[in-house]
Amino acid sequence: MTKTVRLYLPFLLLYIIIFNVLSIDLNAPGDSESDIDLLVPVKSLLNERVELYKAKGLDGFPAVGIKRGVEIVVPYRQYLPRKFFRNFAFTAVIRPDDRQGGYLFAVVNPLDTVVDLGVLVESAGDNQTNITLLYTDSSKETDTKALASFLVPEFTKDWVKFALEIQEDNVVLYFRCIRFATRQVKRKPVQLVMDDAHKLYIASAGPILRKEFEKKKPWKQNISYGIAILTFDKSIDEIFLCSKKNFFIFLEFLTFDFIMQRKKKLNY
Repeated sequence: MTKTVRLYLPFLLLYIIIFNVLSIDLNAPGDSESDIDLLVPVKSLLNERVELYKAKGLDGFPAVGIKRGVEIVVPYRQYLPRKFFRNFAFTAVIRPDDRQGGYLFAVVNPLDTVVDLGVLVESAGDNQTNITLLYTDSSKETDTKALASFLVPEFTKDWVKFALEIQEDNVVLYFRCIRFATRQVKRKPVQLVMDDAHKLYIASAGPILRKEFEKKKPWKQNISYGIAILTFDKSIDEIFLCSKKNFFIFLEFLTFDFIMQRKKKLNY
């Protein structure tokens, strides 16, 4: 595994407006048909950690600020099902303040050594950025695997909306309101199964992966990163809204919506 896949996002400014999940099994936390707010672990620390604070997000909406260096981690099973979803979409609205990038989120194995599922944003040079979907069976692999990677125009200091839709053997990137690119992949397995001790990190991939990367390239302490929305959904076509006038409707629908039966038709 290369150092680019082991990037960690410990120093950041994180603006999150909606970060929810709607899941499907009725027997365990994260598996019932209800919205689950993944901002709960962040909000609970707002008055306890100086690295966390209230901030102004896109269009002046209330947001949460997270500086680099803070670790936000919760038990994976507290929010998501043991058997992850076969087909899903991930959406994000982010504003990088630097080119260093890092993980937007990461589901990490109990040893904190492998990212089972995550999204990584990092500079590719020449005014370009890589958006990478990480997908690994940590019960069989010892290194994190990149399932699909997309090269897009750099968007440092600019808000950008993008989405990754995973449907069987296809990964589609929606970037700035268009269907940007498609990658054909082979997922093994097609559904990830997480151990009860798996962890969900927000804006990082845990302390071990961070330390390995820092040995090669230490982070600067004064660089920040902005994220507006991190969500999952059943599908992304016609949901990923881009027009400014409808942005608040867009926020309303950006959830981890794994049991949605139909696509919501909205105007771009």
